[in-house]
Amino acid sequence: MVEITVNSQIQQVQAGFGYAPKEIEASKWAEKLFEKSYRAAVWTRIRSWFRPNQASLLYLHPGSLVQKKGQPRLQRVPLSQIKGTCSGRLHDFDAYLRPSRQHNKARWLSVAKAFYMHKPLPPVELVKVDDIYFVLDGHHRLSVAGSMGLEAIEAHVTEWHLARPA
Repeated sequence: MVEITVNSQIQQVQAGFGYAPKEIEASKWAEKLFEKSYRAAVWTRIRSWFRPNQASLLYLHPGSLVQKKGQPRLQRVPLSQIKGTCSGRLHDFDAYLRPSRQHNKARWLSVAKAFYMHKPLPPVELVKVDDIYFVLDGHHRLSVAGSMGLEAIEAHVTEWHLARPA
């Protein structure tokens, strides 16, 4: 009887607030992690005023890719080898994939909460050119993974060759 009462109280709390207690804990943790990562990105940007080109992701224009070397393969990729992006997220994250703008915060927090609660997330999508990886999809997942201290992440990787001038 006591267990039924406790369970019904938890359900009332969840219904009343829309969050389970673990989700509240996850939200607080995600908020702290975002603020820490965002501050680090701001400091990197300030330092880049004195050392240009060290704060930004590399940009790989999709038009510069000509030849695919095969089908995407699922593999673990070290975060340290992901140096750029193929999308319009160039200024949303710094060179270390930390959030550099506040407008990404809600999405970033939702991904961080999913990590915290061990919810399955799809692999990121990367393009590999030589030994450098560029993000097609999954900037927020990569950012959160890096902020959590993970060293590698599951990714669908497609290898490409760059177009060479004739």
